[in-house]
Amino acid sequence: MKVYVNDTEVTIFDGAKVEDVIRKYSVDKYKEIKEGKMNIYDKFDNKVMLGGELRAGAKLYTKAD
Repeated sequence: MKVYVNDTEVTIFDGAKVEDVIRKYSVDKYKEIKEGKMNIYDKFDNKVMLGGELRAGAKLYTKAD
């Protein structure tokens, strides 16, 4: 399935979690999120957790808070 992280298309396996797609998008961003330096938000600006489920076409954004 295809999802978007910071407007970059990422192809990931069906059933992937947010954690999987962030790690595929950028290991450095993943580390920053795990360290609490950044958070993940959906297209509605709702905070998303790493264990969250994904749907095809999802749009995620990483932001430093």
